[in-house]
Amino acid sequence: ILVSEGQEVQAGQVLLRLTSPDLDHEIKKAERKLSDLRGLRDSSQAVAELLRKRLTIDNEIETVVEELDGYYGLRDQLEVKATFTGRVKMLDDALAPGQWVRQGQQMATVADDSGVVVSGYVREKDVARLKLQNNGMFYPEFSLAQKYPVVLSEVSDASAPALYWAELSTTYK
Repeated sequence: ILVSEGQEVQAGQVLLRLTSPDLDHEIKKAERKLSDLRGLRDSSQAVAELLRKRLTIDNEIETVVEELDGYYGLRDQLEVKATFTGRVKMLDDALAPGQWVRQGQQMATVADDSGVVVSGYVREKDVARLKLQNNGMFYPEFSLAQKYPVVLSEVSDASAPALYWAELSTTYK
């Protein structure tokens, strides 16, 4: 845990650094395999029998390097970063070194006190109609009499890992 509640954070700043013992084990295993294969390739120049297998060894090395790149990418995703500048409003009290985190667990909340950000969903067939920086009006569910001017600042392919209302899905009937 690299931040505390109330702390000001910058966009891209690491808030939490998670670890995965399973991922660390796979990385170490792949790094050992890569080291062994490189040693075997280097010794193949001295041993005639291994020289014939050089192409196979090189292909295996390439495969392990790609595997490691994937693992390193996954490890990079274990860093939770602020996506915008703001203030840490909440940290889960249960967070502690060595504790497991479940999928979907809200670990922290960062808020931008400089204004309101509204997120919404658009049917897939309507996405092409959206234009960045267009003005519009937001009508909250709790009061149809109130409306708020908004500006479309971003369109994401997927803004949520899951849709909680089936009717927002393109497959809903």
